[in-house]
Amino acid sequence: MPKATKAEVEHRIDEVYDLLINRITYRAVIGYGANKWGVKERQMNVYISRALERMKAANKESEEDLLAKTVASYQSIYARQVADKDYGGARLTLDSLSRLQGLTSKDKKNLAATLGQKGYVGFDPEEI
Repeated sequence: MPKATKAEVEHRIDEVYDLLINRITYRAVIGYGANKWGVKERQMNVYISRALERMKAANKESEEDLLAKTVASYQSIYARQVADKDYGGARLTLDSLSRLQGLTSKDKKNLAATLGQKGYVGFDPEEI
């Protein structure tokens, strides 16, 4: 069997990453690699290790960056729901976005506790 190219290895690591974030068991991941790519457990452990490194790197994002990405995702979902005339879903998404941003009265009370002393990106909890 020929050695995988760098691009193939990166694609395999992406696939293993997806399996891991979906909580597929170790044995199932090993079996997946054996069946799909014909690789042994030792090579699959390399792919698993590299996928876990990617997870850790993604987890090192700042709270501000994570919040910005999450807000953008909710806004994208909301726009698609409105375009599809899914107003019930859009309302639920908007409610979730409001809670995430600490805009509901219940959340305003707990804003400093949940987001730290800095508050939501660019906002001082005392000014809300």
